[in-house]
Amino acid sequence: MVQKKGREETVIPVSSSLVGLLAFLVIVFVFIVLQLSSHHGAAFGFGYWLIPDSVTNYELTSGLVKGQFLLSDFLGSAGVPLYYSPFFILGIVGFIAANVFLLAIGARYYGSKAIYVPLLLYPFYLQLLVLPSKDMMVLPIYFFAMYHLTRGDWWRVLIVSVGAYFIRDGAMFVLLPLLVAAVVIEKTRIRALWIIVIAFFSCMLVFSVLQEVAGDLLVVSRNLYALQAEGPEQLRELNPVLGYLARMFFNLTNSAFRLTFIDERGLVSIGSISLYISGISNLVCCSVAARRVFQSEEKTAQLISVCYFLSLLIISMNPFVQGRYQLPMSIVASVILFPREKMSSLGRLYILIIVISLVARAMYGYLNIPLPPHMGSYEVDLLSL
Repeated sequence: MVQKKGREETVIPVSSSLVGLLAFLVIVFVFIVLQLSSHHGAAFGFGYWLIPDSVTNYELTSGLVKGQFLLSDFLGSAGVPLYYSPFFILGIVGFIAANVFLLAIGARYYGSKAIYVPLLLYPFYLQLLVLPSKDMMVLPIYFFAMYHLTRGDWWRVLIVSVGAYFIRDGAMFVLLPLLVAAVVIEKTRIRALWIIVIAFFSCMLVFSVLQEVAGDLLVVSRNLYALQAEGPEQLRELNPVLGYLARMFFNLTNSAFRLTFIDERGLVSIGSISLYISGISNLVCCSVAARRVFQSEEKTAQLISVCYFLSLLIISMNPFVQGRYQLPMSIVASVILFPREKMSSLGRLYILIIVISLVARAMYGYLNIPLPPHMGSYEVDLLSL
């Protein structure tokens, strides 16, 4: 132990760090090998090894490389096939390298935590390693934006937020309000809690008006179509205020409370397991951020906590529940906030949230509330890429 300014700091032996690094690399390597072995859609009784959006992004990248599509055909996501195209010739190895590079961008600002946290605490991102992915591309954008946001580099945040539109258009609509909130907090010294309260009522008002005055805009019309085509009937019938509150709750809890772990073929869904763990981590992060909002002595922690809740509020304006859109902000918040917590405290929080998630699943079953339908599996021969 090293004594410094009246506090004890634990020094981790180099050997322990190496063992941890090796264990991490083994976990990642084994998971990738299992994904490769599941190219017929199943392996060892497990299914859903691949994220459907990643398969779609692979097909788009393939179409761009082979001249079947133009960048203009991709609308708000042209940056995804454009980025992965140079790696296409290397197949699976190239995509892994491209995704590792994206993770390294976050590590440039926050160290190795920016790699460990998403792959271990949010293993949804572990599944994304092998194919092109919007979610993977959005993550370093959030790391970059939050790093400069907490340092007052407004113009850099503005530029990268606008650029996010060409990867996932919704990311821009999340990041720009976070920038506005950070400027307001800095210039007016308004309490963080008031920012969240004002944002809550503003988002409800904007959503209520948006459908009436901007229904023809691509982002709005696309989401409304998704709600009508795939959204649950109970959610569609709610009035705007209750619907907004319900989406907030579902975006925050669905991954931990309402996943279907058995797919349509009777296999255990790896995708659901990874989303479940990610959802648990998201709820732990939410708990930590809620406490930090009231602790004004740590400016960075408080600002990131405010951004976490503002992101959730903005995402919930989308009429279609999609909780994974909160994960990039949750990951960045976890990287920044978790090291400020005691390990024992975080461990107890994880246990508590897991217990709550089991009780919630039991309550859904008791009340005969159906779980969301499984998204289905994709058969892709990864070994042929």
